[in-house]
Amino acid sequence: MGDSVANYTSRLQQQEREIKLLQDEIERLRDPQELNFMSSQLDDLQEENSRLKYRLNILKRFHRRKEGLAWATPCPPLHSDGNSQSQHGNREAPNCNLLLIG
Repeated sequence: MGDSVANYTSRLQQQEREIKLLQDEIERLRDPQELNFMSSQLDDLQEENSRLKYRLNILKRFHRRKEGLAWATPCPPLHSDGNSQSQHGNREAPNCNLLLIG
């Protein structure tokens, strides 16, 4: 029976410490100065998030362009008269007007 009393006492003390921590956190959240600090932190994090989203979009566009160019069929060489011929005789060559940005 002595072990169970010690066990209950230990658990009760742990719960009282947790209650004290929660009360301290509630008081901290009620402090207006702390809220201003959190608000400025939130503003900074939102600004950083916007910058990172912008950079991510640039990287996505670059990746799509690079992926698109990797799958593009090569253009047939131009002949000396400036015309290109496809591999299938005198039919029109595929559209080779790719915009290369890099």
